[in-house]
Amino acid sequence: MTELPSILLSQLRVGLYVSLELPWREHSFFSNAFKIRCEADIRQLKALPLERISYDPERSDLAPLEVVAEAKQRIDPAQRRAEMRRRRSELKRCERAFFDVVERVRKIITNLRSDPRAAVEDAEEVVGIMVDTLLGESGAILQLVNTKSKNENAYYHAINVSSLALLLGKAMGLNDEQMHHLGVGSLLHDIGEIEIPGKILRKKGTLTRAERDLFNMHALYGLRIGQQMGTLDEEVLEIISSHHELWDGSGFPQGRVAEELSLLTRIVCVVNTYDNLCNPVDPSRSKTPFEAMAYLYSRAGKTYDPKVVAYFIANLGVYPPGTLVRLSDGSIGRVLNLNPKSLLKPWVMIYDAEIPATEALVLDLSREGVDVVEALTLDAISPEVKEYLN
Repeated sequence: MTELPSILLSQLRVGLYVSLELPWREHSFFSNAFKIRCEADIRQLKALPLERISYDPERSDLAPLEVVAEAKQRIDPAQRRAEMRRRRSELKRCERAFFDVVERVRKIITNLRSDPRAAVEDAEEVVGIMVDTLLGESGAILQLVNTKSKNENAYYHAINVSSLALLLGKAMGLNDEQMHHLGVGSLLHDIGEIEIPGKILRKKGTLTRAERDLFNMHALYGLRIGQQMGTLDEEVLEIISSHHELWDGSGFPQGRVAEELSLLTRIVCVVNTYDNLCNPVDPSRSKTPFEAMAYLYSRAGKTYDPKVVAYFIANLGVYPPGTLVRLSDGSIGRVLNLNPKSLLKPWVMIYDAEIPATEALVLDLSREGVDVVEALTLDAISPEVKEYLN
């Protein structure tokens, strides 16, 4: 019988067929030879008193992870500080551009009634700025979409939805014309809310049936306003009127089904839901990015386009930026950026009471030999940790 090759524990991955050289009493698996089914299996294997594990290449679905030289396993402190300075500088640059866009969107919404043509021109210009400036560093913009001003939610929501829609559209290979329509439509998707009383838009409790019916009219009000502008393309008008329509026809205002909705509208439907979950009117009801993504995943193919959701997860990661996580070494952190080559190993800022928050440690989990054990809710961490990781 040919001897099986062995690998390091750091090379384990889902899909490998492994063989344990341990008495059955010393592990919790049903057999000594089996295929790794999930990350939980890997965590259990790494807890065993073994340095290497045998695996069967012929019965495995894929090859082990590449060996990372020990010298490269950890970034030295100087490299880490330099990388953190670079990331902070990039975030500051993106922040300045982001808040400049906030001011422009405030002007657009203010001018919708008095000068609608100018508002459309400004919206088109803003979309150009977003494509040229904000999408260059997706990690930075993905952190900023979790920013919200209590009194300016409408402006931030418009930018968040537009930013996420454009990132998703870019990932899905949309052409320039489609990106333009997607950007303008997502930026203006809620223009009908100017017809809805502020007390309804800002209400933190559950809306009454009458209030809900009135709120649901904002999509049709938006369509009417968009048509009155006279310069918006049909693709943009559909996004405005149908961004609450769902895959199975259970949305509003017309109960349209998947085949009746354009790809651009289905994209905005997904990202609009994501931002509403992360940044609701009532902050106490907010979900973490991980929880919001799990919500969309659970409804893919039911109320949301499964292809759009799949691209969304692939580009925001299993643990989207902003997600609070516990690592396998016991530390707590916040995901800063995803790792396209390994969605389970993002960049994470670590809470350490002995290190100032301005100099917080940032780990690239693909190099550190630690894993995300679980995503945490806001209720699971102390106010001190929240403040530190904010």
